[in-house]
Formats: sequence, structure tokens, C-alpha cells
Amino acid sequence: MALVVLCIAAAYQYTAGADDRQTVLITATALQAGQTITEADLAQTAIDPGDLVVVDAADMGSLVGRTAALPVAAGTVLTPSMIGAAAVPGPGRAEATLALADGAFPAGLAAGASVVVVALLEGVPDPWQLAAVVRHVELVDGGAEVGIEFDAVDTGGLARARLADPVLISVGPVVEAGE
Repeated sequence: MALVVLCIAAAYQYTAGADDRQTVLITATALQAGQTITEADLAQTAIDPGDLVVVDAADMGSLVGRTAALPVAAGTVLTPSMIGAAAVPGPGRAEATLALADGAFPAGLAAGASVVVVALLEGVPDPWQLAAVVRHVELVDGGAEVGIEFDAVDTGGLARARLADPVLISVGPVVEAGE
């Protein structure tokens, strides 16, 4: 009898939790800030969004033809703040493009990735580091041009850095630029 009650309670909890799931839009491809969104850029998934304000899958048609407001990595759950005019860069933020040699950046690097730029400063023995969000990646012969967004207070360090041989290190989950 106790086993029957336990099974009924487990089934109730499973189905009650399923009621909180919502079919939402995610990115099927990486988006760059200002990029026009196509149907091929979008996919659907079912999640429990909790307090997160998400874009419902039923709104897919209204997103096609609009622009990404910031870089968004593939597989990211879309929120309304990710759609609209590109705010590049946001208040207190700065942007730069780095010319990186092959091997100086992770394979598969895409817009929206969190990275650390590591470079040498003149007369400083320890490497200089800069936390940034990738805005765009363009592969070129022998490497890539990588646009990054970072805290504006770090612009002085970037200006002093010897960028003949900078390296990008991917450090973690995707973040929204400006956060």
C-alpha cells in the first residue's frame, strides 16, 4: 500500500512539474549584434523559465526579419532584450577588434562567448588579462579578427598591451554583452 501511495505521489509531482514547462525560442545559430534574424536562426525547446522573461515559440513569426541587439551564442534561450536595435557598446563598455593568429583562439569561437584576452605589457613581467565578451569572429588567412566588448575602465591596459601575440582563452558560459 505504501508503495502505491509513493508511486501516485511521484507521478503527481512529475506531471505537476511538467505544467510549468513552456515552449520557447532558442538560437539555432550564433547571432551577431545587428544581424537580421531568419527562421533558420531559431529553434524551439521546452523549459521551465522560472522568473526569466523569455520569447514564446508562438512568437517566432514576429522575430523573423528583426535584428539581434547583441551577440548571442547558438543554443541560448531568447529574451526580449536580445532583440532590437544593436546597442554597441553599452554604457561603461568599450569595443575593440583583435587580429589573432591561428592557435591563439579556441576552435569554434563564436559571438557571445566569454573570454579572457592575455597579452604582455611593456616592462611588466606578468601577463595582462582582460575579461571580455566576443561580439564577432571573422576568419581570415592565418587567423581571425575577433571583436570584443569589455569594461571601459580596461581601455588603458588594452592600449598599453603588446598585441603582437595576444591569446584568447574561453572561460565559461555565455553572457549578455554589457552585463
